[in-house]
Amino acid sequence: MMCVRTSSRAIRLANTAPWWPPASLGFEDAVRTVRARGQFMDQAVPSGEGAMAAVLGAGREALQTLCIEISAGGNPVELANLNCPGQIVVSGSAAGVAALAERAKEAGAKRVIPLEVSGPFHSSLMKPASAKLAEVLEGLAMQDASVPVVANVNAGPLTEPGAIREALVEQVHSSVLWEDSVAWLLAQGVDTFIEFGSGSVLAGLIKKIDRSVTVISINSLEALDKYGQETPA
Repeated sequence: MMCVRTSSRAIRLANTAPWWPPASLGFEDAVRTVRARGQFMDQAVPSGEGAMAAVLGAGREALQTLCIEISAGGNPVELANLNCPGQIVVSGSAAGVAALAERAKEAGAKRVIPLEVSGPFHSSLMKPASAKLAEVLEGLAMQDASVPVVANVNAGPLTEPGAIREALVEQVHSSVLWEDSVAWLLAQGVDTFIEFGSGSVLAGLIKKIDRSVTVISINSLEALDKYGQETPA
């Protein structure tokens, strides 16, 4: 999960988990929702029929055009993760992703890296999972989020329950607009990003978007305590 800070407020940035701390979704409901989401996504496409790949060096518009051309031939492939300048992940049918890998240089790509994943996540092939998740969310009580969460499905802040439900459903089969979400935050004056969890992948992506910001990775309770002691209240 990623949190950011301005001089006057805090904002959260990510998917399902951040809706719990702002009290939009109860903790138990959030855990059940995350579990159900994973199951639905795993069941949406038979094993081996979907794929994902990271495309390095290609422009967004050129790659989108290539995806449309290949998909028109019956093998869907779409932009799945817009991570940072020069790094875009595509997702879709195995044949569609393979076809894009063969033609990626047409979009200016320098390299295509197949990803070891179990399905074509964040593509339209996940719409069956979205439909099932919508049914789960419809039965849950949700409140206005006390802290705005920037949903990466639209790269904008959400607090209202109806909009949150819609974003959680659409995010399963839509592109992850990470670069756009970070750009929105930068435009609001955000100068500090804090990544919670193992690794520092998100921190690295943010530095590729804007090297001038402060990025902190917290991956243990000790690191959290240290940050709390060093940060003014």
